[in-house]
Amino acid sequence: MSGNRKRIIWGAGNIGEGLVKKYKDSGIVYVLDNDSRKWGADFFGCTIISPDDIEDWSEYEVIVAVIFTKYTAIKKQLLQKGLVEYRDFWSYKNVVNLYSAEELQQQIDSFLHGLRRRVDRNRKKYCY
Repeated sequence: MSGNRKRIIWGAGNIGEGLVKKYKDSGIVYVLDNDSRKWGADFFGCTIISPDDIEDWSEYEVIVAVIFTKYTAIKKQLLQKGLVEYRDFWSYKNVVNLYSAEELQQQIDSFLHGLRRRVDRNRKKYCY
């Protein structure tokens, strides 16, 4: 995902809620949903709008936050609008995995640092 486009979460359900709460400060500007009963509502600080309200899709990256069975239909909608998967839109699973990888790398780095310190202490203890 690039850092210069605004982000949209597609899906005002439980998955979308989790993403909006966790990543709200990362440029999320709207939540999209196909359910017209939700349009105009506040969703944890973001307004829920219709996909038809987006005029210039090139300004946005879309994180699709729905279960797999709904993803296929939304993917079709996005492809029909000229968007490209993994360039313009992603399943939330791909995005969450990217963030998890960063967090995992930090944990690995911390673990390796601690391991190096223990090895150095043992080397001094047994080799000198």
